[in-house]
Amino acid sequence: MQILKQGYRLIYVPKAKSVERVSPTAKDEITSRTRINAGRFQAIALSKRILPFNQPLLIWQIFSHKFLRPLVPFGMIFMAVFNLLLVIIPPNASQIIYLGSPFWVGMLTLQILFYGLAWLGGQMNGKNNQSKIKKILYLSTFLVNSNIAALKGFAQFIRGQESHIWERIQRR
Repeated sequence: MQILKQGYRLIYVPKAKSVERVSPTAKDEITSRTRINAGRFQAIALSKRILPFNQPLLIWQIFSHKFLRPLVPFGMIFMAVFNLLLVIIPPNASQIIYLGSPFWVGMLTLQILFYGLAWLGGQMNGKNNQSKIKKILYLSTFLVNSNIAALKGFAQFIRGQESHIWERIQRR
């Protein structure tokens, strides 16, 4: 951010490759992502000082890619609670946006299934890493774990516990 603010440019190179080694355990990955997310919340708080305001397209790219991502778990929680309320207290059928109780029950069922699959994938951590079932569950588990890390990072940021010391996580 400091480099961009000084007027230097970032250039996209389509042929550039990046490789990141996976943490040996989901716990290690959450630890790493918690620190990264605490830093993102810190960057959001400092955005008035660090954003290059003379480059609106770049601000949009930073905002949409870096600042909105750690807010996803709040949206996920809101949608789950909102969906649950629509099932428990169905809206009046005369309202314009009435999709019917079976729709909301179906959506809530899909949410529960998704989080259940993520939990199941987390339970399989370290057990037969080449399992086809684990590979199928990987995406939901990774998404949920990433968002748990974002919530933990937010909690660290709010409590002022974000560390400026890099804790190296062992990678495979």
